[in-house]
Amino acid sequence: MLYDVHFVLQIVWQSNVGNDDDQLITETIDDLDPRFQYQDLLWASPSDVNVYSNGTGHYTEEQTSATLTFTGEMVTLFGKTGASNGPYTVQLDGGQTNVYNATANLSYYGITLFHADNLGSGQHQLTITNTPSINGQGLGIDYAMVSNLLSASTTTNSTSR
Repeated sequence: MLYDVHFVLQIVWQSNVGNDDDQLITETIDDLDPRFQYQDLLWASPSDVNVYSNGTGHYTEEQTSATLTFTGEMVTLFGKTGASNGPYTVQLDGGQTNVYNATANLSYYGITLFHADNLGSGQHQLTITNTPSINGQGLGIDYAMVSNLLSASTTTNSTSR
């Protein structure tokens, strides 16, 4: 008898950000938020937009970039992987450019495309670029989650005045 077996790979990691008594405040930034800037007019709403978070997404098959400007200690960018997706690069704060690949046998949505933490306070820029190795490979962006630290000592000092 022949069986089809499907495996879903789940990766879980832990990271330490701030102090034990700090509070982590997380904000979801939708792809339509003006903090996302899309290079050129080469980005469009994907044909499968109905399965993206909030029914919105950006998709391109061109070699083009999108930049997210945010303030936070941690960022996670979510999007789509699938057979029609391909390689892309990510650069954070003008630093090293890292290469990733969103190719998968099946389509998956809400997948982590990039994560970074312990960024330090202040404003940051994350640039993601579609870098197709063959014609028709695309990149789908859905949303980002940005986290900031609320220090327990700051809260105590401001409430004790």
